[in-house]
Amino acid sequence: MKAVERGRIQVYTGDGKGKTTAALGLVMRAAGRGLRCAFVQFLKGGWQSGEYVSLERLLPPVPHMRFGRKCRYALFPGQPAQDCERCGQCFFDPAAATVEDEAEALFGEAAAAELLRSGEYDLLVLDEYSVILHFSLLSREMAEELLDSRGKCEIVITGRWAPQWLIDRADLVSEIKEVKHYWKAGLQAREGFEF
Repeated sequence: MKAVERGRIQVYTGDGKGKTTAALGLVMRAAGRGLRCAFVQFLKGGWQSGEYVSLERLLPPVPHMRFGRKCRYALFPGQPAQDCERCGQCFFDPAAATVEDEAEALFGEAAAAELLRSGEYDLLVLDEYSVILHFSLLSREMAEELLDSRGKCEIVITGRWAPQWLIDRADLVSEIKEVKHYWKAGLQAREGFEF
């Protein structure tokens, strides 16, 4: 299948649920048409979510990488820390960003740059990328350089708080707005629906 002529930049932002889910839907569509896809997640390093299982089951499997805090505690004795799902230690806290957060953002940026340099992909999703830009875990200059290197690869960026310069630069911006969410009623995240 012929790759896209010029890679465009799509941004899915806003405070509503569904930004990552929308990006995964586009991966499904693109993969179904024979396009080569890759998926890089930022700020989600410590726990396994359902999308990783699905990405591995696609034919061919979609390369996917996670970069973010690694868990410091396991939920049960003897459980490997990387299998932690909700210890609370692996989530990014913008009020207490660490050197580890910055390093993980840089590792993710380097991995995304390598995927683009390879020239093998038609679609690259950078999940939660706008969040790391918002909290200055990566500089605008680094992000601009990455976007400039996309060639024919379409880039999808997800996350809240997309900076205005990114919105201005993007070819497509969708804002997902929360109207109502069951978390506000005290319901917890559910496997298969939130992770």
